[in-house]
Amino acid sequence: MKFAVFLFLCSFVGLSLAESDFPSNYHRQDEWLHFLDIVNSMTPKFDDDIHDVAEDENPLLCRINYVSEFPFTCPPMESTEIPTSVHKLTPADISVIGALGDSLTAAFGMESCTLVNLVREYRGLSWSVGGDEDINTVLTVANLIKFYNPDLKGYSRGTGGPNSPAARFNVAVSGARAEHMPEQARELVERILADPEVDNENDWKVVTLFIGGNDLCQYCFNENKYSTEQYVEYIRQALDIMHENLPRTFVNVLGILLIPELGYYSTPKCDVIHIGACGCAMFLQGDLNEHIWDLTRAYQRQTEALIMSGRYDTRDDFTVVYQPFLEETHMPFLDNGEVDGSYFAPDCFHLVPVATLWEPKISGITCCNQLDKRPNHGTQKEALIVPP
Repeated sequence: MKFAVFLFLCSFVGLSLAESDFPSNYHRQDEWLHFLDIVNSMTPKFDDDIHDVAEDENPLLCRINYVSEFPFTCPPMESTEIPTSVHKLTPADISVIGALGDSLTAAFGMESCTLVNLVREYRGLSWSVGGDEDINTVLTVANLIKFYNPDLKGYSRGTGGPNSPAARFNVAVSGARAEHMPEQARELVERILADPEVDNENDWKVVTLFIGGNDLCQYCFNENKYSTEQYVEYIRQALDIMHENLPRTFVNVLGILLIPELGYYSTPKCDVIHIGACGCAMFLQGDLNEHIWDLTRAYQRQTEALIMSGRYDTRDDFTVVYQPFLEETHMPFLDNGEVDGSYFAPDCFHLVPVATLWEPKISGITCCNQLDKRPNHGTQKEALIVPP
């Protein structure tokens, strides 16, 4: 499967929470804490025989050498004139980057090899906003922009929760749902306005919003709360906040992952975690299973409809773009028909770097590929597509 990192460029070229007002009331129903309890209870039983390897024995499960396997050969591009229109941006024009979302944007467990150290957020590796090292060693959207503008601000570094100093403008919170997006949007605006290095009126900004997996996983327990209408309404509120407060901003909204397919990754450990954390979306049968699939597609379609409505096209310095590539991102399978577990953290749910960095592309046309082939895991070099 060509699990592609989403690049905004294609459109125009432990859960360590510090004491703070943000986030608030994220875990009133303890869904996320329940997930962590499951993982912690299973650690002694499964870590001895699953993913219990040294980094140098199996780097695919811990760290990939991106330098030689994913060469970035695109030439630098300077910004000759700062544009006044969001539709004329180049990577070199971007000065600020940020992100809203859940554990997938917080990079929960991304570089963990065992359940013991799973409960950690590797924000510096976050596919959309992580800024550890550089483009030659950690391939993220932020590092791609840093290649063109070394003065980029807002990217997250290292590990830590949403309130850690290194989180910067990565306000994603593990366990978050769509209902938390307005609060995250307000937090992002506050951080940008409070940063003396950011000129909110004149700096061009890129913000990525990616949410929905936890909503789908909870749908069975409260169909009204996690309905399509409520899901889209919360996203609308978050986008409205950014539209009102962030001039010169390009917002990416990703469609939800195909969460029901995660149930295909079936091992004794994975089944226990999946049933406890998201059995609602992964293990229903018959008509109920079909209903969850319909809901997944409804989340995607109605989110796209909101963005395509023209609501956010009222001025030339702001736009929102729906990115649909995850709609055709399917589970990776080995030649023997089993799911390729090397894409996943030890919890069988979150991703490791190879999953978010397979065959990245920079294209002025599209980044929407059907992602259904297993990668060569670095045994064959892939060229990056550079904008004309």
